[in-house]
Amino acid sequence: MSTEGNLTYYYLYEVFTIFLVPDNVWDLAAGDPELLADIKEVEEALNNQASEAIATATLKVVAVTGHITFDVPNVRGTGSCNKKGSGVFKGPQVPKHSKGGEFELDIDRTKAVLTLKTDGKVVFGPTTYHGAEKGITGKWTGKWA
Repeated sequence: MSTEGNLTYYYLYEVFTIFLVPDNVWDLAAGDPELLADIKEVEEALNNQASEAIATATLKVVAVTGHITFDVPNVRGTGSCNKKGSGVFKGPQVPKHSKGGEFELDIDRTKAVLTLKTDGKVVFGPTTYHGAEKGITGKWTGKWA
C-alpha cells in the first residue's frame, strides 16, 4: 500500500492489481452508517488479500438462470441457485483430483469457503478464499469435477 496525493494504492497479488481509494472516502460516507460499514468491510478484505498474496488461486463464481458455477484451477463445479450475481476470491490452490464429487460453497460479502467431497469424504477444505461478491451470498451445493 502507498499513498500519493489524495489516493491510496493497494497492491494485491503478484500481478499487482491496483485499487484506487480516495483518502477522504471516510468523510464522503460520514452521514451514512450502512455505507461506512460497507467501506470498512471492503477495506478489511483488501488488507486481508494483500497479506495473503502468495501462492494464491482465483476462485470465480457466477450465478445465472437457476445455476451457480465456480471455477478454480483444477476444479469446476455447478449447482442449483435462485440468485443472479458473481464473485471473485483469492486463496490456496486446489490439488488435482482424479475423481469428482459434491461441493459446498458458503459465500458472504468478502469471503467464500469451499469444501470438496468425494464419496461423502472431505478431500479439500473447508478452505477460505477472500474477495468480493455481488448478489450471491448463501450456502450452495452441487457437483464438481
